[in-house]
Amino acid sequence: MFGMIAVTGIKLYKNTEMNRRDMFIIALSLGSGMAVVVRPELLSNLPESLKTIFSSGITTGSITAIILYLILPKLS
Repeated sequence: MFGMIAVTGIKLYKNTEMNRRDMFIIALSLGSGMAVVVRPELLSNLPESLKTIFSSGITTGSITAIILYLILPKLS
């Protein structure tokens, strides 16, 4: 499921010009989404409510992308 969503997202970006900021956001989001699926023990120190939210790779990747998009400065 995560792979299908990732491929769909990549198709959307196929015809757009990406800068380093965009590529960084995509790479970190995909990496964090895959990390919690491959290594679920990374979440062992979180409270149960946060474990529930971040145990899904799709949710983790999406939240990471949104936060990075909001806090990283836009390139002119």
